[in-house]
Amino acid sequence: MKRTSLGFSTLLVASGLALGCGNRGGEGRTSGGLVAGASAGSNKGGGGGGSGPRLQTIALPSGYEQPRGIAATNYGAIFVSARESTTQKAVILSLGTGGTQVVATGDVLGTPGVMTDPVALAVSQDLMTLYVADLSSAFSPESAGAVLAIKNGQVSVLSAGSIDAPSGVAIQKDGSLVVSGSDPVTGKGAVFSVAADTGTATLLASGGALTQPTGVGITANGTIFVTDAGLRLPSAQLLSIGSGAAALVAKVADTCGAESGVATRGQTVYFAARHAGAGKLSSIQSGASTEQPVVEGSPLVSPQGVSADASSVYVADLYAGGTGEIFVLD
Repeated sequence: MKRTSLGFSTLLVASGLALGCGNRGGEGRTSGGLVAGASAGSNKGGGGGGSGPRLQTIALPSGYEQPRGIAATNYGAIFVSARESTTQKAVILSLGTGGTQVVATGDVLGTPGVMTDPVALAVSQDLMTLYVADLSSAFSPESAGAVLAIKNGQVSVLSAGSIDAPSGVAIQKDGSLVVSGSDPVTGKGAVFSVAADTGTATLLASGGALTQPTGVGITANGTIFVTDAGLRLPSAQLLSIGSGAAALVAKVADTCGAESGVATRGQTVYFAARHAGAGKLSSIQSGASTEQPVVEGSPLVSPQGVSADASSVYVADLYAGGTGEIFVLD
C-alpha cells in the first residue's frame, strides 16, 4: 500500500454532535481513534414541526460549501466532505459540539493532486480509519480515482487502478469495504469488495443494471444495496447486489444521471436523489418492493450522500440553502 504524509492535520474528531437525539452512550475512544469522548446534546437547529418526520438543518460552518459525502457514527460525530469556499479545495470535516475540525485538505477538482473529489465516506468498525471514495484522485493512474484511507493524520492509497471512478463506499461486517465504480477493463458499472488491509479489489457484480453506480449501503443481514444514476436508462435506480448481478429494487429518480446516496439502519434502506425537480428521501424495507417517501421537496434540493446511526438519518445536500447544508431526520 503506497503511503504518504501530505501535511494533513492530525485526524481529529468532534466530541459529539448537538442533535437532540439523547446521549449516545458517552462512550469515548482513546486519542488516535476517530471518536474521542463523544456525547450528544439536545440542541437542534431549524426543522419543521408536525407529526411527520422532521428534518433538522445543520448549516456548514462559514468558509465551506457543497457537502457531498457523509458518514455518521453511533458515538455522536459525523464526517462530511465539502469544499473550501475561497480556494475550492476538497476538504473533510468533522462536526460536533467541540466545533469543526479539519480532518484532511486536498486539492482543487481537475488539478493534479490528492483528494480532489471525495464523494463518499465510511468509518471503520473500530473507529480508527476513515475511508474515502475519491472520484478523480490524482493518486491513481490517469486520475481515474482512488479509494483512500485516513488514519492517525496519514492518508494512504488503499486501492487505485483496479476501480475506476469510485463513487460509493460502505463497510461489511468482516471489516472489508464494498466500493462502487466502474470496471477499468470493461468500462461497465461495477461493485467491488476491497480488503481493508491490502486494498485488493474483488469484483462482486458488473454490467447489466449497473450503469453508473453511486451510493452503497449494507443492511444488518449483509445485503448490499447500490444506487445507480441510470446512465442510458430512463431513470436512476436502487439495486440489490447478489450472485454476481444487480437486481432492480425501486426507482430512485424520474430522470437518468441523478447522483444519489443510500444508507441502511437495520433492515431499512434509505436513499435520496433529485426527483421531479426537487430533492427526495425515501425508504424501503430489505426484501420489500414498495418504497415509502419520507421527505419530498423543500428543504431538499440536490441530496447526495446519505448516512445513518442508531437514531438518525443524515443527508448531505449539495445546494440546499444556496451553498449546501446537512439535514438530519430523527
